Amino acid sequence: MTSTRGFYKAIKSPRPYDAAEVARWFQSVSMERVNAIGTAMEKYISINLPQSVRSKSRLSDYRTSPYVLMATAGALRLEDLRELSKFLVDIKLYMGLETSFGKSIEKVVMGQYPEGSCLGNQWQEPTEKVEEFAALAGLSNEEKSARRVDSVWREIDSSCVAGNRRHLLTIKSGTSTINDTQVGGMYTAIRDNHKEWLRTSVERFEVHGIDVVIGLTYGTDSATNNKENQILAKLMSAGFKEMDRLTHPGVLTNEEGTVRVYRAIGIDYWAYVANPANPAETEHAFLEVLLGLAVALRRAHEKSDIGAALNERLDLLSSAISDLKFPEGDDLPRWITADLGMSELTWLAAAISAFFDGR
Repeated sequence: MTSTRGFYKAIKSPRPYDAAEVARWFQSVSMERVNAIGTAMEKYISINLPQSVRSKSRLSDYRTSPYVLMATAGALRLEDLRELSKFLVDIKLYMGLETSFGKSIEKVVMGQYPEGSCLGNQWQEPTEKVEEFAALAGLSNEEKSARRVDSVWREIDSSCVAGNRRHLLTIKSGTSTINDTQVGGMYTAIRDNHKEWLRTSVERFEVHGIDVVIGLTYGTDSATNNKENQILAKLMSAGFKEMDRLTHPGVLTNEEGTVRVYRAIGIDYWAYVANPANPAETEHAFLEVLLGLAVALRRAHEKSDIGAALNERLDLLSSAISDLKFPEGDDLPRWITADLGMSELTWLAAAISAFFDGR
């Protein structure tokens, strides 16, 4: 067993902002790829963002923690229904996009890489995972859920071949996404399935080995909740060993060197996605993604009805909150109306809705 002493410290190196370095990266950005990402993301945003906003048509769709809602509304002094409604719409929009945008990045942006890849060799869902899913066709949701327990490929989101190795990537959105349950699930999946991943990769793609990578799309090594590193530490008690702590920190390998496991975070994640064989050459890739998204947002807002959709939800939510009826007259204790003003009662009405269905 490889000792894990000092492992976390060795791989949690800080990444301070370096303006000169960022300036150099901007010079390496591909205008063609930025426009390609922008065009692809524009289609997603123009269709799905207004649709996502309009899909929430009831007060219950904006349900959030009533305790946090009241505390935040009080701290921000959201004095009227419009302000409170805007807060609820904004927070639900953010929460919804955090999930849906992660999926769109996998489907839309990942397909633009690796750099120089030919058609059919971009990042895509593993063929084996597609086949696993197809085998469940015709089953009920309950039956599918039961069968997925035995899935070999469930934890692998995307794959591609670069050089003589196949790269298998599990994608998590950010620095605090992975929880303890997922640590156990991902560790178990890699421990139990890496030999099968290697076998089928060698047979289908004639590669010499595989890289299994835990990817976080933003953040830095030192800013994560350490869960991705816990997965690696657990694997060191299951037959994996460090490749070289000084020259390849955080890279684990099996005894034969045919399977490597490591994580890639933020800038390193996009560099790896853009060039799995040599990420050091593509550290600018994260800028291409951000610039592409900026282009997409400008184009989408110029021709879509995102703003109209948001205003519709504000009007609907304000009306729904105002329609909530409190007990009147003697049914409402006098000390409540004596101690609480209209602002506090409005926040209370919105919070109470979290405990009921309908509307």
